[in-house]
Amino acid sequence: MKLIAKTLQGLEPVLAQELQQLGARDVQILKRAVQFAGDLRLLYRSNLELRSAIRILWPIAAFRARHEDDLYRRIQRTDWSEYLNQRQTLAVDAITYSETFRHSKYVALKTKDAIVDQFRERTGRRPSVNVANPDLRINVHIRQNEVTVSIDSSGESLHKRGYRKETLEAPINEVLAAGILLRSGWRGERPLIDPMCGSGTFLVEAAAIASRAPAQWHRQQFAFQKWNNFDPQLWQELREAARAQQIDPPHAILGFDKSFQSIRVTQRNLEAAGLANHVEVKRRPFEKLVPPAEGGVLVANPPYDERLEVDDIEKLYRMIGDRLKQAFTGYEAWIISSNKAAIKSIGLKASARVPMFNGALECRLLHYELYEGSRKGEGK
Repeated sequence: MKLIAKTLQGLEPVLAQELQQLGARDVQILKRAVQFAGDLRLLYRSNLELRSAIRILWPIAAFRARHEDDLYRRIQRTDWSEYLNQRQTLAVDAITYSETFRHSKYVALKTKDAIVDQFRERTGRRPSVNVANPDLRINVHIRQNEVTVSIDSSGESLHKRGYRKETLEAPINEVLAAGILLRSGWRGERPLIDPMCGSGTFLVEAAAIASRAPAQWHRQQFAFQKWNNFDPQLWQELREAARAQQIDPPHAILGFDKSFQSIRVTQRNLEAAGLANHVEVKRRPFEKLVPPAEGGVLVANPPYDERLEVDDIEKLYRMIGDRLKQAFTGYEAWIISSNKAAIKSIGLKASARVPMFNGALECRLLHYELYEGSRKGEGK
């Protein structure tokens, strides 16, 4: 079957690599998505194990629609009894980039009408709508007049791992945090430090990567478990295989922050993820931090002065640059920020600048190689 994994802009190559490692075939990078081929086993594994995916879709129809009535007729060409019966529930999500189909909610309504009308005409009864927890979630994507209709195998977005019991202001998305770690090439083979850990998202995702714990290990339900063709024996087999491959991380994973509240929230989230034994968290400000290990990877999501205001943002970033130069020789640093002016204050030459979005904020993921005598340069 052809499948599509959705992701965040900038993480497409990371997701493609993850899929190839799972054994996906015909992997093709799209915009904020990756298309691939696989079977039911791969669909289940993709939902359970992928760290940089938001949801997994199974396209079942693709066509051109000239107007709303045309969309209705073409939706009805699919035999929906293959996926649903009149006693079950459905929900329709729609995304449109079109001059013809401008309102996604109306597209979703028109699609729902076409499906339930088909059942009413055939059986005299119709499925009900359940937006919160349907038996079948349908996704309609329209670009201009090209329509793709898919079955959503994930349900709730895969960035919701289930461990985030508390948050502080402006937390980083779980998928983005995992994607940054994977983009850095880190897989647990070196120590890792987050000097501004906030709610601990980087630390939880790092501990899961290093211990080989699936991204959705604690998730209770996926949409595919309500499908008529759900194979509970295969699902149990895959979960047991995932459990058997888990290990203790071979190197230190360390989190620091100047805030008592941040340390408390981070520890609670690590405990909820079942990973507290793999991470050491201490209260310590970045400006006084001396890494306990020689060489490793540093990741940071400092304030951007957008959602989280800072008195002197350029001073903060200047301190980050100074500390990296003074104490982190032998490390690689990966820092994400949307504040271009503040980035310049770091005062180090970035060896890579990867465009990414953190929510609606256009950011850069900056890579600094902190060798002896790191030279200054604009952080453009």
